[in-house]
This record gives sequence, structure tokens and C-alpha cells, in this order.
Amino acid sequence: MLACIFWGCGPRSLRPDDAPNAAAPGGTGETPAAAFLRHPTYERVSLSPNGNHIAAIARKGATDSVVTFPAAGGKARALAEVIRDRFQPGHALVNVHWANDDRLLITSSKPVIGTRVQVRRSQLFGIDFDGSRFEHLGQDWPKNYHLGGLLSVLRDDPGHVLLRLGIPGANYPTPVRVDVRTGAFSPATRSPWGVYHWFVDHRDQIRAALGAGKPRGGVRDGELFYLTMARVDPDEAFQEVARWNPIEEDGMSFAGFTARPEIIYVVKPSENGARRTIYTYDLEQRALGDLVFEHPEVDAHWVSTSKVDGRPLYILYDTDRPEIHFLDPEWKRLQALLDDALPDRINRFVSSDRNEHRFIVESSSDVAPPEYYLFNKFRSDLTLLFKAYPELEGVELAPMKPVQYEARDGVTIHGYLTLPVSARLPIATIVLPHGGPFSRDVWGWDPEVQFLANRGFAVFQPNFRGSDGYGEEFEQLGWGQWGLAMQDDITDGVRWLIEEGVADGARIGIFGTSYGGYAALQGLVSTPELYAAGASYAGVTDLRFLLSQDKMRFRYDDMAEQLIGRRRHDREKLIAASPARNARRIRAPVLIGHGTGDPRVSVKHAEALARELKRNERAVEVLIYEDEIHGFLDHRNRAHFYHRLATFFREHLDP
Repeated sequence: MLACIFWGCGPRSLRPDDAPNAAAPGGTGETPAAAFLRHPTYERVSLSPNGNHIAAIARKGATDSVVTFPAAGGKARALAEVIRDRFQPGHALVNVHWANDDRLLITSSKPVIGTRVQVRRSQLFGIDFDGSRFEHLGQDWPKNYHLGGLLSVLRDDPGHVLLRLGIPGANYPTPVRVDVRTGAFSPATRSPWGVYHWFVDHRDQIRAALGAGKPRGGVRDGELFYLTMARVDPDEAFQEVARWNPIEEDGMSFAGFTARPEIIYVVKPSENGARRTIYTYDLEQRALGDLVFEHPEVDAHWVSTSKVDGRPLYILYDTDRPEIHFLDPEWKRLQALLDDALPDRINRFVSSDRNEHRFIVESSSDVAPPEYYLFNKFRSDLTLLFKAYPELEGVELAPMKPVQYEARDGVTIHGYLTLPVSARLPIATIVLPHGGPFSRDVWGWDPEVQFLANRGFAVFQPNFRGSDGYGEEFEQLGWGQWGLAMQDDITDGVRWLIEEGVADGARIGIFGTSYGGYAALQGLVSTPELYAAGASYAGVTDLRFLLSQDKMRFRYDDMAEQLIGRRRHDREKLIAASPARNARRIRAPVLIGHGTGDPRVSVKHAEALARELKRNERAVEVLIYEDEIHGFLDHRNRAHFYHRLATFFREHLDP
């Protein structure tokens, strides 16, 4: 019987090659928007510990399902569902994990009704591989608990897992050992004050932690600190590896375990402070050890290690394209086998059995949608499991080209340019600033970019100052620069494209999501002569409102003040950098999209800007999606929005 996580179910089965319905609005002869923008065939794909079965999440319309199918191929079966309807709006499956060979853990998310701001809460369920013994594991947990995520399954104790659990009255989440059948839990270690995240080594021991906070005595009192802690023996107390004020000091954060319990990896700025680099650290000597990896241009963040014996395997980093620095020769050999079999792609191990003999491999590139394979390292063979976007097979896709240019103050800005197939220059161009803002765009598969290129637009993605991965110094250049230097970097990139003869200066549009939506709208305010149209989904429109709408989000608001500004002292600066406060300066038509259930950026941002644009008699189209989050739960809504987006830009940019 199919387990109903929230409401309503019906028996059905799936096959690995099943895909959500691709039907969606689209012009004659065009690839439908849903072919690019629906959910992948399966998500959160993982291999069982014995390597015999695969679990995943399948999303189709308003239904999310947990499915399993044999790794050797064959019929898939839905074990549990969430159905979003008028009784259960906004519900979704978040993840599925193998607790052991016979039982799966399912994480779901739902909105909390009756709160002043949009809040979502996760819940944990367990179900046996055969579909029996379906249990809500948090049924008897303290009221208003917060599920902080899975820390580790336990190789030597398959009846339990380690979770982070936020308990009412506790300032920080606690690591707990949870019975995967009953949900009964007990603390797994004492929780030092300030620690919010924990790390488990290959022996299933909690031996490192990260934290942040202020000295006790009040939210506004004392100095902000970040914290790295670790220990050699899991029965000993944690020792401080580093404590620093992130606004004023360089820190040293945990970056992975080694096979030796007294040695860990840490990440810290290089000697000249330009890039984040990987070192060893000796916990017994309390001393920084050898330099493990440093790249002259970009950051490194993490060392991946074996779940079997803890040996270091590799370090991932991104230059113009994703790269790997190998620490283990056997892993390098396995990667070479993959790259020879699947050339000109990014091939990554995403899940393995308990012995690291069999793996699930994800393979993709800028012009190749993700495919998933089963890889056996002893036979060195690859078996295709499924394609994530089967409707795009045979569709000619557009290469993503790395570019760089100089901003007005001489800072080098990296980014990506995607030209439609058979493009003639100069061309109608859409500027696509990323969200975050302290993240970055990377080379690889991007369905949003491919959809816009398929509709005839060039797509420009600048990694403006403040973007992650280019060093601490570059990131800090973005502090306090919302609407200022960060915006200038985008503007300078657009003007560079025009000067290079790539972009048609009369046919430039700008669009983004979250911070990218803010940057798009602020571009219409700060350089109204540059853009013929602009659009935003889930974008911030009022910085002072952002800083005041949710006090808990900015509880330790030293960083919020540093990154954005001080609500009272920087009042004029924040107003000048808020699109909703400057709607009169916008000349171009605007498309605004937002979800009513967005827990990160309130839908009031969209409503405020729409109101001001209409009051100033500006052209605006508003698309409000009931119960959607900071993104889209239902791919039909996503396809609808992007179909309208392409139509909007076609009307005003004439590609």
C-alpha cells in the first residue's frame, strides 16, 4: 500500500524512464518550456548500502513520490506520496535516505500556519523497503521541534542514525541518536554553546563542529564570533581550533577529517589573503600543519574522504570550469575511467554502496542534460539508469563560454556568455545575475539558460564582486554594495558586451531570482537607459523592509549590517538602493513573479513594487503563485512563469 505522508493517495507504479508530462505552452516548432523547466525525472538519487536498489524522489505536478527500483534495472515502485491540494498547500518531499538495507528515511516540509512571517518545518518519516511499517518518527518529539538534517547513518548500528534536532528552549540544535523504527532519541554528545553544525568521521564519531554567536547576555551585546571546534577522542571535550570575528579577522574553518584522528583539514586564507586554501591541523599539538592545496585564482573549501577508511580522496574547485585535485591515486584512476567513457562532461560520483564498490554517477555538461549511471569499479562498466530530461534528447543546445572583463575600478570580473545556436551578432541579450548574492554561477548544465537561448536570446551571467569562489578579498569587495559597486559590475559587463559587438544596445533585458531579481530591478532604477525590459522572481524590492521583516533572521545582525547596511543609520543609502522606493525612475516594462509561501523573501516585496509602478503609471505584469516557495514546488507553475517570461522579453526585445 502507498503511504500517504499528508493527504490522499492512490496505488500506482513508475518506471525509471517515466517523466513528468512535458506539455506546456510553447510557440510553433519550439521545444516546450516544460521540457527544460520541469523537475528532473528523479531527484535525491541514492544507492542502498548493499548496492542492490536505488531510492529517489519523483515529482509530477502536485505530487511528490518516494520511489525505489532495482539497481540492475526494472520496474520502479512508489512507496510514499505528498499530494498538494487545497487542504495541504505548500507541502513537499525534501529528501530520502537509506537508513539501512531495509529501511528508508523521508524528510518532508510544510508551511507553519498562523505565523507572522512565512515559516516552513521539516518532518521525518520512516518506511520499510517493502512499503510496510510507515511511521512518523517525530510524532512524540517535543512540540515545535526543528529538524536540522541528517548527520550520518551508522555503519555499525543500522537501527539508528544521527540527526541535528532543534528542541524548544535550546539556543542551538543538538546531535541526537534516533531509532529509525520508533523515533525515540537520546543526545549523542554534549552541545557546547554556540555550535550549530556537527561533522561525523568515517567511524561514525562526532569529532568536529562549527558555531557562531555573541557572548551571552543579549542579542545586541558583545562581539560577533565564528567558531571551529574539534576533538581527537569522541569521549573527550571539544577544543577550540579557531575563534574569530568574521568582519575583522581571517578565520580557519573545518574542511574534513583524515584517516588519523589527531589530524584534520582546515580551510583558511592563503598567505597573501587572496584565496582560501587547505591545510592540515594537528589537534594534539594545536598547530597548523602542511599546505595541502592552493590554487592561484580560486578558492578550495572541502576535502572529500572515503566512508570506508577515511583516506582523503580529492578536492573540488571551480575555475572557468569545475576541476578536481586528486589526493588518492585509486580515485584518480576511477575518475579517468569515467572521463574516458563519457568525454567532454562533468562526471561525478553522487552515491555509493557501503563498501565503495558500486556507485551512482551523474554525467552532464553545458550542452548535455544530466544522465545517471551505475558504475562497478571491479568490472569498470557503466550502465545507464535514466536521463533527467529525456524530452530534450535531439534538441540542439547552446554552449556556455567563459568570459572576463574589467570593471570601472580595474577589478577583473568573470562570467559566462551563452549564444543561441546559429546566432547573428549583435543580438538581443538577457542579463542573468545570480542569487545569493554570495554564491556564483558555474559552467555546466543550466536549464534556465538553455531555455532562454532556445528562445533566441544571448544569456550573460556575470560573477560580480561579492561572488563566492574568487577569494575572501573579492567577496568582501561586495560587502555593503547592494545597488552600488555590485550593480556597477553588472552594468560594466553589459556595456562591455555592447562594445564588443555581441549585444544589441537597443535590445537588452535583465532578469534574476532572489538577489538576482533585486539586481535586475535595481538595474532598471540605476541605469534606466540601458534596459528595454526587466523581470524578477522572488526578488527583494525594499532593503529597509528586508532588514525589519524578520528579526530572527538577523538575530546576529552584525553581518547583516556589514553585508547590506544598518536600517536606521544607513537609511538614505538603503532607500536609494530599493527598487520599490524608486519606481518612478523605471522606464522599461516590468514582469514580477512571486510565491505567496516564500519563507525567504516575503511576497510583500512584489506587491510593494507593483503598487508603486502602477501608481507611477509604469507598465507592469504581476504573476503571483499561491503557496509557492522561494522557487517552485510545482513544475507546471515554473513552466508557466518562464513561458510568460520568454513571451514578455520577445515582445520588448524582438529576438
